[in-house]
Amino acid sequence: MKLHGGYLSEGDTITIIFGDRSGGSPGMKLQTFCEPGFEFKVLADVCAVGHYFPLPETPHISIVPGEVHEWKAVLPSLRRIGEPFRLGLKAEDLWGNPTDRACETLFLESSHPVQGLPETVSYPLGKKSLVLEGLVVEKPGVVRILVKSEEEKVLAEAGPLLIQEEGFSGYWGDLHGQSGETIGLTTSRQYFDFARNKSFLDVTSHQANDFQVNNAFWKYLNQLTEEYHEDGRFVVFPGYEWSGNTAVGGDRNVFFRDEGRQIRRSSHALLSDRSDLETDAPTASKLFEALQEEDCVVYAHVGGRYADISQAHDPRLETAMEIHSAWGTFEWLLTDGFPLGHRSGVVCNSDGHKGRPGASYPGAATFGAYGGLTCFLTNDLTRDGIFECLRSRHHYGTTGCRMHLEVKAHFKEQAIFYHQDPKAYRDPRTSKVREVMMGDIVETRENEVMLSLKILAHAPLERVERQTSWKGRADFRHCRILKMKKINAWNHEKRLQTCGTKSVEWDAVTTGNFGGFDVWLEEGDNAELDLASNHGSLRIPLNQIDLEDHVLDAGGLERQIRVFRLPEINPHREIEHHLQIPLKPNQDNPLWVCVTTEDGFQAWSSPIFVIPS
Repeated sequence: MKLHGGYLSEGDTITIIFGDRSGGSPGMKLQTFCEPGFEFKVLADVCAVGHYFPLPETPHISIVPGEVHEWKAVLPSLRRIGEPFRLGLKAEDLWGNPTDRACETLFLESSHPVQGLPETVSYPLGKKSLVLEGLVVEKPGVVRILVKSEEEKVLAEAGPLLIQEEGFSGYWGDLHGQSGETIGLTTSRQYFDFARNKSFLDVTSHQANDFQVNNAFWKYLNQLTEEYHEDGRFVVFPGYEWSGNTAVGGDRNVFFRDEGRQIRRSSHALLSDRSDLETDAPTASKLFEALQEEDCVVYAHVGGRYADISQAHDPRLETAMEIHSAWGTFEWLLTDGFPLGHRSGVVCNSDGHKGRPGASYPGAATFGAYGGLTCFLTNDLTRDGIFECLRSRHHYGTTGCRMHLEVKAHFKEQAIFYHQDPKAYRDPRTSKVREVMMGDIVETRENEVMLSLKILAHAPLERVERQTSWKGRADFRHCRILKMKKINAWNHEKRLQTCGTKSVEWDAVTTGNFGGFDVWLEEGDNAELDLASNHGSLRIPLNQIDLEDHVLDAGGLERQIRVFRLPEINPHREIEHHLQIPLKPNQDNPLWVCVTTEDGFQAWSSPIFVIPS
């Protein structure tokens, strides 16, 4: 709003009313995420020269959570017998903000005996989360915990949590986000508190854009990571986002093993103190050179400046590609590296700016995806344990769910397992094996390999597979819509709704991820689907739609409209499967899977890199 014309004398006032509906205005629409001090910025041209100054005292309000929309219950996905774990409980409003308006007596029912799990929990008004610590399971099995109300209504389900006698545990992290000290909201202290106590993460880091991080803030961030880090409970890495333009290499995340390391910025673009310009690394290649002697790991990612991995990549440092975040899904960042000989793992993070690592909703914005998570497979919840996991690529990423995913390769004869990438190290240590897991590099004389999968998900499994705006309408002719369910419709202000009993209309956004809807129909003999969108149209009789996709190529990078039929009831939330994979000679064979659940979540394993000898 801008008011101009005329002049003010001492004592004159201007009254501005926000959100007044008395004259027919629809009111004022505010942001969808909470903030304790939302300011109404007021500036004045006090000398009438076109130079506006902010007033020293501006009105501000607190944006607080709304009513309870849904409950969330969170368990880890993989633990050993006798290993303690925790159950996290919270209520969220429509936009995903943890809300303090919940007040319930919660009844907990477990599918498997859990020591220390109470039958009831009192969730008091005013709390935004509740954590039950020190839970233990003494027998192998799968734990799923139902959370019910006093009226026996199921409010949430936690799990699955697989309990095994031996092997790795799975620790969940979101290592990529930032707070209001740079481009975002809340404080860095609130950021770490949210990660540990609101989204129940095991691992996190703060990743501020380097050109905004002055030396005082870098020192403060290092103090915070040291304060919040706790071996065996909550691992926090000091780090930052190297934010060079794509032309000089593009966005990278840098994670240090220890505090007190030198930040190597891409530039001092927004910093007034330029006394340490000589410490900058203006290109990704220069960054890798500067980090040679550092105990650190690097991710490439797609954000404001997508990474160009063909221009710069160091396999000793850059261990993973972030293929999903709030910006969308970018499998190509990993697969573009295959013909270049890169052997990188898969991670997913939020890259959130709202101070909500581990539970980052897009809100009313151009972002159309929920933030991702990474599961680290290791026995050791320490900085050393997570770094060893990253350097071995023993991890997988999801679009925000916490499913269990296990991918292994089996050989009839002994194969050569490389403990380090032979392309990156001159004399890597090797051993003989007949089985490897996701992320491993292995050489074999065999011409095929047996791949085994074990998947436990929170929702029925739809499929296991080897930024665009959408506007459209689906008309169902000679049939009637009984029910419609939205899939990955995170932007609640966007239109996706039924129109009568014959049509569904949408105005949605996808950014490499997918969205859509599930519809239940009462079909007539000549029922058909007539789908029209701004990226193409499709018309097909419903009796020709089965489990196999009908695909409309919508141009762009794998942009598609897919139509398929789901079974009326799908009870399958767990899968164990073996399949033979033929190997291509004289090249890497990256073996990895993508899992999709019926409610729209996805998970990707880090590849197993099989080298034919």
